[in-house]
Amino acid sequence: MRNRELDPLEEMILKVVGSSDEAIGIDELAMKTGESKDKILQKLQDEEFNEMFVEAVSNSFIKDLPQIAKAFSEKAKAGQFQHGKLIFEMVGMYKEKKEVDTNIGLSDNINPFESDKEKEDFLKATLDKYKKEGSDDG
Repeated sequence: MRNRELDPLEEMILKVVGSSDEAIGIDELAMKTGESKDKILQKLQDEEFNEMFVEAVSNSFIKDLPQIAKAFSEKAKAGQFQHGKLIFEMVGMYKEKKEVDTNIGLSDNINPFESDKEKEDFLKATLDKYKKEGSDDG
């Protein structure tokens, strides 16, 4: 993914984000790196660095997943329905039932042809096609 060396600020940004125990905003990131918010935002405009930044944020979240799952599990065991429901949804054991109305109104008045002549021409052409195909087989 990386085609270039990171500059010291980029390395520091990724290190701070990757080691943070919770979500970190631009203000806090600026404070921890000693740089201005504008400078950090400018770095994030770089597509390649932005991809690395998103990956670092994702990785910092992934390391906490076991603890998050345990906390949800404990709440579910304690009887909190929403936590239990979410756990079952995550593992594919629960799907919300959805009611679908299949009663669609069909009208007998629908006519795709603008005139009786158009209808007759269509039917004749269709029958002629099948007659022709039938005679080619035999």
